[in-house]
Order: sequence, then structure tokens, then C-alpha cells
Amino acid sequence: MIKDGQCEMWLDFGGRRYLSYPLAQKLVVPQSAGTFEIAPWVLQIDAQAATRDPFDLFFSRSLRVVRKSDPLSLVVKALPATGRPVNFSGAVGDYRLTIRLDREEVRVNDAVALRATVEGRGFLELASAPSFETPSSLKALEPKTESSRKLQGGEMVSRKSWEWIVVPLVAGEFPLPEVRFSYFDPAAGAYRELRAEPKTLLVQRGDGPSDPSPPRADLRPQQRDIAFIKALDGPLRERRPPLHERPGFLVLLALPLGWVPAAAYLARRRSLQRADLGELRSRGAGRRVRRNLGRLRRRIHELDTAAFHAEVARELDAYLADRFKRSAAGLTYDDADLLLAERKVDEALRKRLHRFRESCDFARFVPGADSEERRLEAFEQASALVQELDRAW
Repeated sequence: MIKDGQCEMWLDFGGRRYLSYPLAQKLVVPQSAGTFEIAPWVLQIDAQAATRDPFDLFFSRSLRVVRKSDPLSLVVKALPATGRPVNFSGAVGDYRLTIRLDREEVRVNDAVALRATVEGRGFLELASAPSFETPSSLKALEPKTESSRKLQGGEMVSRKSWEWIVVPLVAGEFPLPEVRFSYFDPAAGAYRELRAEPKTLLVQRGDGPSDPSPPRADLRPQQRDIAFIKALDGPLRERRPPLHERPGFLVLLALPLGWVPAAAYLARRRSLQRADLGELRSRGAGRRVRRNLGRLRRRIHELDTAAFHAEVARELDAYLADRFKRSAAGLTYDDADLLLAERKVDEALRKRLHRFRESCDFARFVPGADSEERRLEAFEQASALVQELDRAW
């Protein structure tokens, strides 16, 4: 029983009465004949759980419930072929047709709008324009289409309009052709054809002469209709030979023969360098020590003089160890000086490095006054030594 938009029904479950509410409503429009199955609809809701605990009156408890409907089977019958009109475009339902002319008196070559509207119960999205044939004295452009639809009382109500622009080419009184629209009425099981009463258009002579030919707006002149031939002195010949006949083309063909061995050599060399971990350490030593010294420079306010000199000395030892592909542990002053001499590093630079490392040890083990100037001076000396060692390597 339907009451105030609700459907009340008895369920054979403990003799209790339940109310059912419509949650969704969809309208299905079949496009072909046959038997179709509509998939089940699954719903997940949170329902209040029933309990006998009196304390649950103060605390709400919910239970997640999943429900699934049964699948539906839809049998779609084919439209009868007997009695089908020629202008039938697939409209099924119950419709009415109206036409309207925006004005009934115009001049030659003036445009007038003729609107045909079909509305009623059914689906009109795929329906074609009604039959409309114009005589040679009138020119009709392609119609502009507008459509809308809505659900009303569980049924679809559609409305579709077609508007033609009609241009009279000669003066006179012309009855517009009859507009016809065909559809299938499922209630009667037969085809129907709607016919609108023809309108009469009074065309007066305009200021200019009448022309029964199509309007000039249909003729679209091009920017240039005729391209004049330019006279050329001398014989016809190509200014440049084609690409495959030029000398540079052979050079381009030979270039890959040199690129392939060079690319293979570079790839092999890079693979060997990556395999030699000591070589990788030596090549990246300068980049690593500069990055680490930069980090120490940003921490110059956090460390005291002794700790800062210790960090700088440690970075220099790691730099020399990476350069010589050996461990930093046990690398004495004499060992570093001997290795640098073998690399033919200038003696003055070696002595400066030796004195700087001794000053760092002195600042570590015999700390004096803590001064930011001393830390900044140590950073600048270490950066300069690394830069000169990289150039001398």
C-alpha cells in the first residue's frame, strides 16, 4: 500500500510490520530486441544493533549490513515491420506535434524561422527530424535541434524541437509543406503519424531584383582563384641537387662508422673505472672533501676550536687516503710527504700541508683561547690546500 510516498507491506518474519522506502529509480530504454538480464543491486548500510543490555540505551551501537537484490529479466519485443511508415525514426510512446512560424510576412531573401516541436511520454533522443520538403522557391537550411527530458509519475516525458531557417527566393504567397512525424504507440500496438497544419508565408518583393538562384551566402570565394605563371629566363633546372647526390651525404653515411667504435671504447673505459673502486675513490676525493668542509663551515658556531681542528684534520687525512687509494688509519706525516713527493708535488706545498696538520694537532691537544677567528682561518687554509693539491695532482 502506498501512503504519503511510502510503501507499507507485511513481511512474514515474526509477524512484524516494516516500512519500505524507494532508494533509487532508473529508467531503462532498450535499443534492440531480445532478452536482457539486469544485474543485481548491492547496498551496504549501517543499522542500529538490537540488544538487551540497558546500558546500550546511552551508547548507540551500529551493525554493517549488506543486502543484494535478485537479478531481473527483461524481454524486449521487436517493432512490427507491417505498417511501418517510411519516415519512422524509432520513436516509441505517445506524442503530439506542433509547429510555429515566427512571422508570416517577409520580403525576398529575408530569413524566417519554422519550429516543429514533438513532446509526450517516451524517449526522443534518437528520433530524427520530421519530414519537411521545401519547393524550389524556398531554401531551408539544416535544422537546429533542442531536446529535454524529465521523469514524471514514474514515466519519462520528452520534448524535442527542430528549427529550420527558411529563405524565400521569389515574391508571392506560398503554403509551407506539411510537417509529418511518425511513432509507434505501444498501448495500441500500431504506428501513428502526426500531421501539422501547413502555414502560409506571404513574401513581398524586396528592394533589389528577385533571384530564384540560391543565396550568394552559399558561394564562398577563395582568396586566390587563379595563380599566374611566372615567366623564367633560361632552361628549367633544379637549383640544388638532391640530398643523396651531395658530397656531404657520403660523409654523413661514414660518420656512424667512427661513432660506434668511439662509443664502445668510452663505454668500456667507464665500465673499467666503475669496477676499480680505488680509482672511483681517488677521482671523487676532491668533491667529497669540499662538500664535507662546507658542512663544517656551517657548524663553525657549534664546535669549539679543538673539535673544529680535529674535524678539519680528519677530512684532510681522508682526502689524502682517497687520493693514494689506501686507508686513512696509519697514514703518518712522513708517509703522506713521501707519497706526495712521488707524485712530484711542489716541496713548498708539502711543507705548508705538514705545518697545517701539526697546527691542527697542536690546537687539539694544547687548546688555547677559544676563538671563532681561529676556526675560520683553519677552514680557509684547508680549502686553499685542497684546491692547490687538486691542481697539482
